[in-house]
Amino acid sequence: MNQLTKNGKMDVGKWVKIFGILVILLFISLFTFSLVYKPKLQTALVVKEKNIVFINKGVLEKLNELYKENYPNEFLICLNGEIGENYYKITSLSETLVYNFSEYSVYFRKCPSGSIGSIHSHTKPAICIPSAMDIYTFGATGEAIFGIICGENKIAFFDPTSLTQSLKVVIS
Repeated sequence: MNQLTKNGKMDVGKWVKIFGILVILLFISLFTFSLVYKPKLQTALVVKEKNIVFINKGVLEKLNELYKENYPNEFLICLNGEIGENYYKITSLSETLVYNFSEYSVYFRKCPSGSIGSIHSHTKPAICIPSAMDIYTFGATGEAIFGIICGENKIAFFDPTSLTQSLKVVIS
């Protein structure tokens, strides 16, 4: 049954206000949830089980420090370790020459031979999904693996077999 005003017309303004309040409450709820819910390790769309990345706990702690020190700018660092038949083991980090960096990009010299790959940060937006430029750059460097850190303990790794699925990460 329609609610009518004294002059016989429906009070649309009342319903618009109620709808507006509900939309505002929904956005506040989503915003609050995003502040409270912080997953331990953020990955990309799907986790790929074939190749596993083992990362030393000390290396992860150093990556977290570098993320905080460089924020809001992006940084890049080389990954050292070993490559197995179905795994990558990251045991240490090494620097390479960085030509320029900003909140949205980092320009660098290819990691030295002996490195198994690189990891760089995403700060704006802080998501661990490779951009088109990331995929192009990774293909051009010929690295075995590349990673993205997008917050404290939020990392994802990718290899040439699939750039749309992150690899499983195990902290060792």
